[in-house]
Amino acid sequence: MAFLLLYLGTVLTHLYIYCYSAERLLIESTSLAYGVYECKWYDISPKDAKSLMFMAYRSTIPLRLTAGKFGTFSLEMFGTTVKTSMGYLSALLTMMD
Repeated sequence: MAFLLLYLGTVLTHLYIYCYSAERLLIESTSLAYGVYECKWYDISPKDAKSLMFMAYRSTIPLRLTAGKFGTFSLEMFGTTVKTSMGYLSALLTMMD
């Protein structure tokens, strides 16, 4: 039983790390466009302004970590996964009684 709890804790920790990292990536990639716009782009050379314009355009599409075609990692996915897992565990424990 102790091994099962240790294994479950390890798996949940790994899943949380992936989901948290993906959430931070999503937030930072969407805030990049605001950062580019807020800089003093009107005081730089036209070549650098074009580079900033390309960065602003590219950052309108948020970066996401996906699990194949299964879904996108996020804290919402972590919560849904834990809820569903606990529901299955509850059903299995009920059937054992």
